[in-house]
Amino acid sequence: MRRYSFLNLLRQARAGNTGWEPAWRDAEPKSGYDALVIGGGGHGLATAYYLARKHGMRRVAVLERGWIGGGNSGRNTQVVRSNYFHSASSSFYDHSLKLYEGLGAELNFNIMLSQRGLIQLAHSDHEMEIARRWCNAIRMNGIDSDMVTPAEIKALAPPVNLNGRFPVMGGFMQRRAGIARHDSGVKRGHQGRPHRSNRALFRPTWARLPPRPAIAGIAPAVADLASASVGCPRRH
Repeated sequence: MRRYSFLNLLRQARAGNTGWEPAWRDAEPKSGYDALVIGGGGHGLATAYYLARKHGMRRVAVLERGWIGGGNSGRNTQVVRSNYFHSASSSFYDHSLKLYEGLGAELNFNIMLSQRGLIQLAHSDHEMEIARRWCNAIRMNGIDSDMVTPAEIKALAPPVNLNGRFPVMGGFMQRRAGIARHDSGVKRGHQGRPHRSNRALFRPTWARLPPRPAIAGIAPAVADLASASVGCPRRH
């Protein structure tokens, strides 16, 4: 398969994009499989991918009643982060974040990972105390986290209103956090190359802001992480 690069994009642009090879093959169903995965979203494709990559299975089929990535995975843009309080959670989520950081090169596909940073905002003295404890716990877990002042937040995200109904008193920030695209990653499922999925349960407000080193979000944020290794969905 042709590897994507800036030079390849430039050559194809000058040639009218007529020299690209198909990004995935049109495989015929086999008479039998080592594993059968139900569902062609982020969870199912990750399961199939790691069964092949980590466990040596070469005959893996994914059954999807609609189109690949056409469900929840295709509807959402998500936050990827590892700023969790408990050490077990931090280790699990940070492993997933590290997988995201190398996923584009591994899959030869742009997953649109943008590590602009994530700020958890605090709106009272009580929330600031919780933020300090949270930030310190994250750092003790060996993960990057820094307290930020209102002035620093304003410098990072000028459009934010610090003096609204609930004034911003500060917060803490993970600079490696960011956003990625569900749908861009799962489309690789046609080739058996899925996308690790981390579903955020809130809309990231920075998605419409111009690119900056870090952008403020809304706190507290609640998110689920589908296992990056085996793709097990959480049931609600």
